[in-house]
Amino acid sequence: MIELLASLCFILVFGLSTFLILVILSIFVGILLLAIFWKNMLEFQLLAPRELFANFSYVIAAFLFIVPGILSTFFAVCILIFALVFRNKKQENNFYESKDYDDDEIIDVEIIEDSKR
Repeated sequence: MIELLASLCFILVFGLSTFLILVILSIFVGILLLAIFWKNMLEFQLLAPRELFANFSYVIAAFLFIVPGILSTFFAVCILIFALVFRNKKQENNFYESKDYDDDEIIDVEIIEDSKR
């Protein structure tokens, strides 16, 4: 009901042709997001939990894009932005980034034991 009222208000303000263009574009984006997700799943990529969560967010956004309406498109854009920010956010690992040694100081040593006679 709220979706219908929001769509009617959008049509009254911007016109029917703008609404139809928005609906067609959102359906196209939804199908594109589903195709990207399907391609990733067919490649059997082992993803980190962060990327897996982002991929499932793409699926939710894709289904919301496919549903015609203004509110569903708005929520899909919000979820898509959240997924993109969440996926691209750099994970801070201070343990690996703060090393106190130079690469020149590392010595490669091989220990060979003498066999007992």
